[in-house]
Amino acid sequence: MLIPIAEKDGRQTWINPLHVRWVRSNRGMLGGDKPGSQIGVGDPLPIETAEAPAELSARLGAALSVLLSSSAIAGIVQAGTSKQHEPPSSD
Repeated sequence: MLIPIAEKDGRQTWINPLHVRWVRSNRGMLGGDKPGSQIGVGDPLPIETAEAPAELSARLGAALSVLLSSSAIAGIVQAGTSKQHEPPSSD
């Protein structure tokens, strides 16, 4: 599941919320706050957006909750435990 992010330069970027490592407020060169937020996704440079960190975090959290619904997590866990308890094949 990808969600759209409008970068500060006007480009629209789609990111996978599973790959987001952190969200923080923008900082100026001298450490002062700037409007908007930065998103760390593993690239050396963060993605900068005009969206407030709280709003962006809420959108990312909502996307993750849909992506990782309790039924999906239960299915993943059940599949993992059933594989652990299967006897080894004797081929």
